[in-house]
This record gives sequence, C-alpha cells and structure tokens, in this order.
Amino acid sequence: MPISATVVGDRGYVWDAEGATWLRRHCRVVGAMSGNSAEHKQHNSAGGLPCELNPEELQLALRQGWVVLQQTASLPADAAALSAVLSIEHIQPERHVPAWLTAVQSKKAVMLPVTASQPEPAALAPPGNTSPHRPDAAVTAVHCAQHNIADTEHACSKDAMQAEQPIFSELHSKGYYITDGAKFGADYLLYPGDPLLFHAQFTVRILEHDTPIKPALLAGSARGSHAARKHLLLASVDGAAASFITVAPEGGFGSTG
Repeated sequence: MPISATVVGDRGYVWDAEGATWLRRHCRVVGAMSGNSAEHKQHNSAGGLPCELNPEELQLALRQGWVVLQQTASLPADAAALSAVLSIEHIQPERHVPAWLTAVQSKKAVMLPVTASQPEPAALAPPGNTSPHRPDAAVTAVHCAQHNIADTEHACSKDAMQAEQPIFSELHSKGYYITDGAKFGADYLLYPGDPLLFHAQFTVRILEHDTPIKPALLAGSARGSHAARKHLLLASVDGAAASFITVAPEGGFGSTG
C-alpha cells in the first residue's frame, strides 16, 4: 500500500501514523519523527508527526513504490503567478499588538491580565487543516514552488547523492535498518533489527573511492566506533557498485558479562 508523502526541498514528510509505522515495520525505513509530541513538548527524545524521510530514504521508497508524492495544490509556473494566487497576508500574517502594550507605550493606565487568554480557534487550526501541526495546503505550495513534485526523483539523484544512494540501497538490501550516524561521527548507523530493540552494530563512513585514506582519520574513526562497541564500515562507490571494508578490533569486543 503506497504511503502518501509531501516534499519540502529534498526531504519527504509522512503525516499518517499508520503509514509511518508500516514503512518502519515492513520496509525498514525508519525516518525521524520531526514534530512535537503533545505530552512531551520539552523533550527532544519524544517526537511526533510528521515522519521525516531523508533524501536516501525518500529515493529508495519512491523506487520501491512504497511512497507516492502527494500534490497538495496546483502550482503556478513562476513566482509571479504564485503571488497572484496567494495573498501576502496569508504568507506573512500581520503582527498582532496586544492592547496593554499599546497603552504602556502611550503612557496610559492599563490593567494587566493575570491569566493567559484562550487562543482563537483559527490560530490552532488554519483553514483547510485537520491537525494543528499539519501545514495548510497554500503554505505547502509556497515551499514546493521552487521544487516541483514531478522533479523530486531527479532532485534526489543530484551529484551530492551519487555516492550515498547506492551505498544506502545496498546496505538496506542486506536487511539492515539504517539511521543517521551523526551522534557517532559517522554517516549512518546499521542495526540488525528495529533501533527501538537493538543496538547498532556498525558505524558507516562514506569515502571517495579513489582518494587515499588519511591514517589519522582512520585511527580516529575506528577508535570512536570501537569505544562504542561498534564495527567501523568504510564505504565507497566505484562506478555504480558500492564496496565496503570492515575495521574491527583485533581481539574483538570481549565478553559483555
């Protein structure tokens, strides 16, 4: 069952909880919950919808037919036509100045409220929305104006992804769950199962195939990976084929008991 996704820049966003769960469980596409959770608004570890797909995940999902792109509005051909459709008031709402601030600035007596006033319903859910977190279709059109949905697959295949995409697809085909590896100084983390249930086994560093590896970079990457009890996987692309080198500690990681 293809899941609908919207596109901003080179990333995809899934707004359906069941769809995001299906991608994770059946397609091993993890994504990142980039929205706020109503119960944990101050916690970065507890995110909510939408589920953000990075360029590699989006490209893989498109090729496999797991995701279809949802066009939320018909986009004019140029910015001039777009501005004729969307009023500037809708894109940049007029700033509301509270009455008490106007009174203070004019040096008049004012009674300050001791409780917060209830927001207008329109502030919680703009016209056309069914969720307070979901962007209005017209606002989505603004973001998509310079990124035509029909050109998404081409945009995801740009030069910057010529190395990442074959490597990501190859590792995914081997059965791994793949997430971002920035917190370990890597490009990816590889998990043998769902990241909620397993620790990562590999950190992946993507290198240019014909560029020599600096010994200091290799030693630093290996030390950081092994200290976290993970193997270091060096990945590169030669032509259209991905190649890998595993760097493991000579004596293994020892017993965990």
